[in-house]
Amino acid sequence: MTSKKIMVRNDGYGMEEVLSLSETMAARLNLDRKKAMHLRLLSEEMMAMLRSIVGNVAAEFWIGETDGMVSLLELHLSADTRLYKKHMRELIAVSSTGQNIANRGVMGRIRGLFTAAFMPENEYAEEMANYMYGSSQSEMNSGTMTGSSAMYWSLNRYRDDVQEDLEHSGGQTPPQAEEAWDELEKSVIANLAEEVKVGVRGNHVDLIVYMTRK
Repeated sequence: MTSKKIMVRNDGYGMEEVLSLSETMAARLNLDRKKAMHLRLLSEEMMAMLRSIVGNVAAEFWIGETDGMVSLLELHLSADTRLYKKHMRELIAVSSTGQNIANRGVMGRIRGLFTAAFMPENEYAEEMANYMYGSSQSEMNSGTMTGSSAMYWSLNRYRDDVQEDLEHSGGQTPPQAEEAWDELEKSVIANLAEEVKVGVRGNHVDLIVYMTRK
């Protein structure tokens, strides 16, 4: 079962419809009260992330079931980056930090990677791949993100990377890993989602949040 697709913009357009859709899908999928609330909260987190992006950005949002895994739901946010690359280059060039917004917290990191897709030739995405936990440039084959991907980020890989740094620190805990773990513990999306994936592929960027139905 897949919902209709809703056009959303970072000026708030379509976001109330997204929240209404999350409630409609919860009823159609017979989710219990707790899971229905999780679906709405995750939808809210995704919309808050979109709203925090500077500039004028539009994307499509929809909810569906993971192929072959009826126990998982997918919340999608997908954008075509071609219309925004020149605009984003200009915005970041004139900002005081050289970045869209400081990427603090788990959602901040997700926003940073999502925004990176709008930079020409994915130059910013490639830069982020050098230091972000959970990033790779490998091929991904999950959900709609099939084929070669210039950039791929996974919440579960992020968590594993951070934990590995903490466990193999030799008594000297890396400040970056300690901060990242603290962010994970406090993050709504990290605590409610089964997995989160961001993929930059050609002229498209896809954010998929996975949640269990039970």
